[in-house]
Amino acid sequence: MSEVQNNLGEKFKETIAEAMRTGDFHALNTLVTDTVNDALREADFQANLSREATEKKVTEKAQEPPDR
Repeated sequence: MSEVQNNLGEKFKETIAEAMRTGDFHALNTLVTDTVNDALREADFQANLSREATEKKVTEKAQEPPDR
């Protein structure tokens, strides 16, 4: 497990414990929202990288001289 995942897990544990102790779930709501939004941004970024790489390959292939 990566350090980022471990730190995120610890942050969730702490935030959940605090929410249960105080009854205030605002920080937990914010943490969940931010985590989901970060994951969606990363997925979009990775999809765009993949799309760009595919487009580059297609363009390069189209520019190659035809086989004889």
